[in-house]
Amino acid sequence: MQGAILCAIVMKRQDPSVQEILRELVAELGPSDPRVIEFGLTQSDEAVSHFVASLLADSSLASMSIRRALWLLPLFPTETLRTQLLRTLTARPEFAHIAGWELRKLKDPSLIQELGSVLLDLTVAPESRAEAAGVLGELGDPKGKDFLIRAMRTKEQEPLVVRKAALGLGYLQLLEGSTDAVDELSNLLTSSFPEVRLAALNALSNMWATQAIDKVEALLGDAGITASGEHVGARAAVVSRLLRGARSD
Repeated sequence: MQGAILCAIVMKRQDPSVQEILRELVAELGPSDPRVIEFGLTQSDEAVSHFVASLLADSSLASMSIRRALWLLPLFPTETLRTQLLRTLTARPEFAHIAGWELRKLKDPSLIQELGSVLLDLTVAPESRAEAAGVLGELGDPKGKDFLIRAMRTKEQEPLVVRKAALGLGYLQLLEGSTDAVDELSNLLTSSFPEVRLAALNALSNMWATQAIDKVEALLGDAGITASGEHVGARAAVVSRLLRGARSD
C-alpha cells in the first residue's frame, strides 16, 4: 500500500501537464531567479510546494502565472495550504474565484471563522467577500449562517456581496433541511437591485420556502432586468409555480 501511494505521488509530479506548467513558470522567471535556482536543486514534492507558494506571494507576477500556481498548489499540499489560499482570496480579488474553488475542495469546517471574517471585513474587496460568502454556503455548516445573515444586513453592502450571501444562505438552508432564514431572504425581495431580488428568489426556491409564496408573487409584475439579461418578474412566476406545486404535494 505504501509503495502504491509513493508511486502515485511520483506520477503526480511527473504528470505531463504538471511538468509543462512547471516549465512555463520557470521560463517566465528565468534561470537566474533565486526561486528557480532553489527549486532546481531537488524538484521534490516539497520543493514544488515551496516554489508555488513563493509565486503566490509575488504581486508582480503575471496573471496567467498566478492561475497556474493556484492550479498546482492543491496537487502538492503543505500544512500552510489553507493559509495560502485564504491569503490569495483576500489580497488578490482578481483570483478570488480560483482560490475559492480550491477552498471548497478542502471541505474544511475550520475555515468558517476565517471566511466569515473576510466576508464581514469591509476593507476587503467586494469580489473577495462575495467569494467567501459562496464558500461559506457550500460548506453546508450551520455555523456559517450567522456570517451570511450579518453580511446581508450590512448597510450599503455591495449588491455582489448581498447576492452571493443570499445564494449561499439558500444553499446552506437546503443542505440542512431548514427554512428558518426565510424572513431574512424575503427582505431582499424589496431590494432596489434586480440582481439581489433575483438571488433572493432563487434562494427561496432552492430551499422550498412555501411560506414565502405571497412575497414571491408580489414580484410577478417586476420589470427589473439583471446585467445578464434575466427578468425578475419571469423568474418570480417560475418560483411561484414551483412553490405552489410543493405546497400542494
